[in-house]
Amino acid sequence: MWIGDVAAWAEHFRVYAIDMIGEPGSSAASRPPLDSEAHALWLDDVMRALSLDCVSMAGVSLGGWLALDYATRRPERVSSAVVLCPAGVGRQKRSLLFKVVPLMLLGGWGRRKALAIAIGPAPADARPAPPQFADYMSLVFKHFLPRRERLPVFGDDALERLTMPVLAIVGGRDAMLDSHETKRRLEQAGASVVLLPEAGHGLRGQTARILEFLHSARTEAFKT
Repeated sequence: MWIGDVAAWAEHFRVYAIDMIGEPGSSAASRPPLDSEAHALWLDDVMRALSLDCVSMAGVSLGGWLALDYATRRPERVSSAVVLCPAGVGRQKRSLLFKVVPLMLLGGWGRRKALAIAIGPAPADARPAPPQFADYMSLVFKHFLPRRERLPVFGDDALERLTMPVLAIVGGRDAMLDSHETKRRLEQAGASVVLLPEAGHGLRGQTARILEFLHSARTEAFKT
């Protein structure tokens, strides 16, 4: 998911790309409920195994939910967080399922069409996605059953525990999530939010903006 970003970030930070449990990749197939502390306990184990006490987190979509979930439960262990079109803040648009599920039954063409609808338009200045990303997403849609349940929404009290610097980037034409509600709620919690009005759920080309934020958050941390 971050193939276009890791090389740039790794020039300045040590970067770990973690496969979320129950999701595509090499991680455990176990899929614990999202409305529990299970994912935070799993990330405790990951950080313990990597000898990490405090980290910056970046996540997209469900990965954005994971970053926010951990940051609200373990704020002392997250120095900053970047989330792209995060789930769990704005309203989830359930109508998307009715559009893409029938397409999934139509072979490769249908899967590509469903993926295009779900991801939506890219930011105007974004470069084309690398072929590895497109191949990976095609495999996901062919062999993997994504979560279909309604994702838990963070309450205002949880978002108030985001005491670290938070950058959220959302697309104004996101077919999955209500980006305007996400923007409003995260700004109320003190986060910095960038809304790209013509972009959908797939926000490519944010490497430099995220890197600038991570540098700024680290500088502020050193000052204090």
